[in-house]
Amino acid sequence: PWRASTSDGPATARAILVRRATATGTAASSVVVALHDEHGDAIATRIEDGHARIACRLFRETLEKGVLLRSRVVAAIGPADDDTTWASRLVDRFAALPPMLDT
Repeated sequence: PWRASTSDGPATARAILVRRATATGTAASSVVVALHDEHGDAIATRIEDGHARIACRLFRETLEKGVLLRSRVVAAIGPADDDTTWASRLVDRFAALPPMLDT
C-alpha cells in the first residue's frame, strides 16, 4: 500500500509514512499519519524547505453552530528500520476499528 514520493508538489492520501532525516548522534525514525476512512478529507502533504508538511481536515462538510461531529486520526513515531511493516500493521488495525459510538 505504500509508494515512495519525492515530488515537491502537493499530494493527498488516507495515510502517509514520512522518513525523518537523522541528525548526528540520533536514531533514524519514521512517522505515520492515518485518517479513518469514515471520517474527514484526505491528508494533504507537501515538501517545503526540506520539511514535510502534513495537514488534514477532520470533517468533510462545513459545520453549523451547535453540531457535534467526531473524527479519527492516528499519528505514531517508530523506527525507520522496516517502517513499512509496523506502519502497515498500525494502519490496517486502525482501519478495522468499529465505530466509536452508535449513531
